[in-house]
Amino acid sequence: MAALQGRDIDKSFELPASYDPAIPYQVEEIVNGGATQVQILPSDEFALDTSLSEKVSLAITNYFASVEITKSVDKTEVFPGDVVTYQIVAENTGGLPLDSLQISDRLPDGVSLIAPFSAAVTVVGDAANCSQADPTALIECDFGALVLEPGDFTPKITVKANVDAIVPGGQIVNQSRIIGSYVLDSTDVVDGARLAGFGSSRALGGRIEAEVDELSCDPLPAGTVCDVSPRDGATSTGGTPPPPPPPPVDPTTTTTSTTTTTTQPIIQVGGPTTTIAAAIPPKLPTTGGNSSPLVALGALMVVFGLAIAAMARRRDEQPA
Repeated sequence: MAALQGRDIDKSFELPASYDPAIPYQVEEIVNGGATQVQILPSDEFALDTSLSEKVSLAITNYFASVEITKSVDKTEVFPGDVVTYQIVAENTGGLPLDSLQISDRLPDGVSLIAPFSAAVTVVGDAANCSQADPTALIECDFGALVLEPGDFTPKITVKANVDAIVPGGQIVNQSRIIGSYVLDSTDVVDGARLAGFGSSRALGGRIEAEVDELSCDPLPAGTVCDVSPRDGATSTGGTPPPPPPPPVDPTTTTTSTTTTTTQPIIQVGGPTTTIAAAIPPKLPTTGGNSSPLVALGALMVVFGLAIAAMARRRDEQPA
């Protein structure tokens, strides 16, 4: 609050909202008075050249310059081969017009612009001229003669890039910077001296540090404002790929069985060895019980019968 002191009255009124209580205001009597101009802080008192029954109107101007840039990305989880889209916009958050605006963007390692450049970097209404000296250089967008009034936003910039490489859990942090000059009208003069402006960036939250030196706002030239976009708004994290699916089963695959014939000596009766070949059947399929003993018993009986037949034949062949 500030008190308006006349000869016989005191009057108070609200000052405009301020980003910082240390920001000066210009106060001017614009009706029925001596057009006294003063600069005050919100807690100060000031006096105007008034008289009784006089109607007084005041013009109160905040001469604080500020700018704020934001950046977003369409994918927060990315994999190699993805295409990400960044969008960049800045707002005049101060009380003075801004001109000579330039927005710079630095692509971090692991990403590169899609081709061609005219498709990778676009500006709404072609309001800025964007260029890049080489694939590793800053992307610079100059807004030419554009004057950004308090509360206005820059035309949106869109940047499209390929994700060339990223490991699971790794981060791609992409920041941008805006620099501009604040404009003081030539009529803003007190006692023959031009009023001073106060430039800053992101006045409430403080200046944001840049990930790379090329985007730093330090040092800030006199008469300019600068801001760097927060890293959280345009950070992508490398995703973990899902495990590969199991191999499909081939429906044409079949299982075959083989029959093994075993030849072994069976018996020797008083003379040369008699060898009998017996075919041993393959193992029978399981039918709910163990059939191996039965198979072995059957084979033994066959062999025993053949041995008896051989002995009888040899006996018949001997002379009486």
